[in-house]
Amino acid sequence: MTSQKSFKNNFGFAYRTGLKSNIAVALIQFFIGALAFIYVPAKALFKKVAADSASGKIESYNVKNDYSFYLTDNMQYLRYLLIAAFLILGIIMGIVTFKFMTGKKTMNVYYSLGIKRTHLFTAKYLSGLTLMAVAIFLPILADVIMNTVKLGMSSKLLFSALFYFLGLFSLSALSYSLTAMVFSAVGTVFEGAVFSGIIVSMPAIILYCVQSFIIRLVPGTPFGVVFSLSGYSGSEESIFNKLPWCTPFTYLSKGLYQNMYANAKGKIAGYETGKLVDWTTPDFRSILLWFGITVVLFFCAMIVYKKRKAEIGGFIGKNNVLNFLCTFTIGFYGFVLAYSFSSTYIGKWPSLAISCLIFAVIYFVLDIIFIRNLKLFAKGLYKLPIHLAAALLIFTFFATGYFGAASKTPKIEKISNIKITSGYTSYSDDAESDSSYYGLNNFSFSGCFYPSGEFESAADKQKILDIHNALAKCGLLTV
Repeated sequence: MTSQKSFKNNFGFAYRTGLKSNIAVALIQFFIGALAFIYVPAKALFKKVAADSASGKIESYNVKNDYSFYLTDNMQYLRYLLIAAFLILGIIMGIVTFKFMTGKKTMNVYYSLGIKRTHLFTAKYLSGLTLMAVAIFLPILADVIMNTVKLGMSSKLLFSALFYFLGLFSLSALSYSLTAMVFSAVGTVFEGAVFSGIIVSMPAIILYCVQSFIIRLVPGTPFGVVFSLSGYSGSEESIFNKLPWCTPFTYLSKGLYQNMYANAKGKIAGYETGKLVDWTTPDFRSILLWFGITVVLFFCAMIVYKKRKAEIGGFIGKNNVLNFLCTFTIGFYGFVLAYSFSSTYIGKWPSLAISCLIFAVIYFVLDIIFIRNLKLFAKGLYKLPIHLAAALLIFTFFATGYFGAASKTPKIEKISNIKITSGYTSYSDDAESDSSYYGLNNFSFSGCFYPSGEFESAADKQKILDIHNALAKCGLLTV
């Protein structure tokens, strides 16, 4: 039962109940943040003694000799776990906050308060957002205080800490807002959780699928090329490296790595090479972009909730659009995985047939799970040919080199220079000659020459274009 006092401030009542019901998720988020931003830096900042690197003797330790700020460590490995954890916690917070939409009893209670739908949604939304902000802010604030006590205040410390707070908060706020929108459109907790996870992964899935098809189907692709010799291999042109801002899993990757600490001279580890470089102000543009997407998701969720039919609560399969979108996304992902794997061992057409079969199996499984009604499943089988037709159209786009665009070469007078690269230029560009690499740095293999660099003369450009066109006709440019 609700008291008469609750009815005087319906917005405040909905907000307070949201805070109470969501506190457990916020505590988990705080605990993870405390491990990364209190426990890890405290071990270094308050260390009393350390072994001398030369003599091995135990001596008193002064952290100022090594660091100008120290927010956290091991982000070269743990950043991916941190990103995944905060995205997942945003989804869980969204589930806990908005699961009331899927229950008729809870919906009736809130609607009996006389509060407008938009006010109810906003109050519940802000309660979860507040808890996540506090859970992320407090450990980072404690981290800044510890750094100030041991190393002093600096702009480097403040900007790096601000990057960590806004970045991690943007992750959770994004997945939280997306979950709010999904729950506003579906009738069950199961659908809300599964659809939210699929949609938040969709940008990364799309990029992976694009790169896989480019590598295997488009002649002369630079993406994902792997060179190998004597055990050396490297993939330096991944589409994820080129477009990190495009997915929630990658837009913080570089910043989390570069802003974990700086040495006593203010140097940080360079993202590309790992060598020491000067600290620079973190790039907040990707964070602002995803905050903007989060705001759009919030307003979309509010509109969807306002138009939501209350009677769908508790019933599965009531949103055909999300069912179609998520089924196709996972099916197409399986299609691409199957083709990428099988095309390595068998021809294009057998691989394509296997991929279509995998797609169909995924469709059957997911559609039955999402609908849970055999009659409706059978009635909706017409969607499978549509899914397959869309997948094959995308396949055709890449298999034909973007409908022939990839096979075209510009006129020679429009080319200022041509650059040739090989698998060994990463060593020759920035490393000194080292015999342990068997001459990779200076191309000293006897009887071999690996051309690299830029070519500008008309004769060189024409010769390279002729070679390129000859290889393209033979199909030898496909990696």
